[in-house]
Amino acid sequence: MISASVQGMREAYAALDKAGKKIQRDGSRKAAQAGSKIVLDAMKPAVRVRTGLLKKSLGRKVKAFRDSGVAVGIVGPRTGFKVVKQKDGSKAKVQTRFSRLEGTRVNKKGETVDRYSNPTQYAHLVDGGTVRSRAYPFREPVERATASRVKDAMAEAVRKVAEGGA
Repeated sequence: MISASVQGMREAYAALDKAGKKIQRDGSRKAAQAGSKIVLDAMKPAVRVRTGLLKKSLGRKVKAFRDSGVAVGIVGPRTGFKVVKQKDGSKAKVQTRFSRLEGTRVNKKGETVDRYSNPTQYAHLVDGGTVRSRAYPFREPVERATASRVKDAMAEAVRKVAEGGA
């Protein structure tokens, strides 16, 4: 997980504090957006492609907390990206969480149930590996490679908001 504390920004943060809570929230949100975009752009090519579903599901989201003015950038597989597993080896179709496609199995009760492949449930296994499969890390190498660019982009975003050029 990347956590950035930008040094040399005391003046910008002081200007944000004077400007008020709304501008402070905007500054932290824009900084989190700028940083998470860089991480996402670097993460997509780093992911191992087997079916392509994990790569397609990668996305970013910024969560801003109103009271504290803190904003968090979240980068990883998005929910709602599932694929029904195909028995015949044909290319699976990406679907949203509410649509259904063929590719089913019969459970113990005799009911027909779809088989899904959901990247939010296996991304950590691809990244860290298991006892039986080797790791194909994509999160930590990207975090190390983009740390300085993320800090610079976040500092630039805070500067812009502090100067009034939001």
